[in-house]
Amino acid sequence: MLKRLKALLASDLVWRSRLRYLAEVLMRRCWGPASRDPIDFRLRGGGRVRLRLGTTDFKVFEEIFVRQVYGRFAALLPEGGTILDLGANVGLTAVYLCRASPESRMIAVEPDAENFRMLVENLRSAGIERRVRAIEAFAGGERGFAAVEDSGNGAWGFRRGPAAEAGVRVIPIPEFVDGVGPVSVKCDIEGGERELFEHLREWEQLVSLIILELHTEFLAADELYEILLQSEFAWTIHGEIPRDACIAVIALERKARKPSETSAGLAPLYSESTW
Repeated sequence: MLKRLKALLASDLVWRSRLRYLAEVLMRRCWGPASRDPIDFRLRGGGRVRLRLGTTDFKVFEEIFVRQVYGRFAALLPEGGTILDLGANVGLTAVYLCRASPESRMIAVEPDAENFRMLVENLRSAGIERRVRAIEAFAGGERGFAAVEDSGNGAWGFRRGPAAEAGVRVIPIPEFVDGVGPVSVKCDIEGGERELFEHLREWEQLVSLIILELHTEFLAADELYEILLQSEFAWTIHGEIPRDACIAVIALERKARKPSETSAGLAPLYSESTW
């Protein structure tokens, strides 16, 4: 609890919302959700975000605004670029990263219709709707359609189902970011990263940074490493992927183009990681 309090004090919430968060945590531990209505949390400098009851929104909020899982990577974002948010959920990461990089613009991509509705509402409530283009779609390696699949983990765990003749659009990364300048990608797509990274050579030249929530059940750390070895570019990994981790948040920073197709001498680029 002490660790959570320290994180809360360093958060971007106004004092009243910090107290409301603490009350909600205590009530949830004892009796379940304290509120009967959607929960609003106000942010310093203006704006707010809204969470739905009976969903995983509160857990996402804790990760983004209290634990600040992306905070250590925010300094890597280039000022004035574009952030492509894949798996935007209800927009909390979009709000956080837009506030962390105030000169950047964003493209927020979310496939689930109800999450997408809340995404649009939160962009407006936080006052950043003019900086963010919201797209209801999946990100994938090839254009097509797919259904939203419930993984059983609630609204933060929706996944892309099998390819279909109709449904939610599947859009490759180049179609999101063609001509928008330097691009940073935040990727949290519940296992869909395997297909995305298998097509890395088709979009790697467009991005300078990837903040990735890696689900090792679908793409193991060693497999990701091998994909990066086959890249035309050198990559530095910021953060760690513990061998027994199911999920790890890391950043992949693209460096210079490799002088040849060989992988000789690449190991030092991974010195920040433990695997």
